Amino acid sequence: MEYPEDAEKPTLDDTEVRAYALSVISAVKELVQANPLHGEELKQALQYFSPSEPGPLTDFAATLTTATGEELQKVLETLPILKRMKRVFPLLHKEVEITKLHGEISKDVNTKINKRQREFF
Repeated sequence: MEYPEDAEKPTLDDTEVRAYALSVISAVKELVQANPLHGEELKQALQYFSPSEPGPLTDFAATLTTATGEELQKVLETLPILKRMKRVFPLLHKEVEITKLHGEISKDVNTKINKRQREFF
């Protein structure tokens, strides 16, 4: 993917962009660990992104969410990288929370099923 020439290019000393990039990486790692649907391939793909290139990292993170097409379109239309990261981070955080809740629900259901099976036998 090519990024527009006039897009705001972050500098390595831009601490806010770097902080967001590190937060995005952390959230993606948490999502990958918590969701069995995100396999080993995504863990390996994450190694190719770095805080020094936040554009591709942010776009990759957006693709991992279950955001609506409208929300993703707004991300694509946002050219300044910091603004784009500020749009993606809440989507990513929401996805992490959904994944955690899904895990808790699955664990609870499995516990109840196992208990009923033991009672049955």
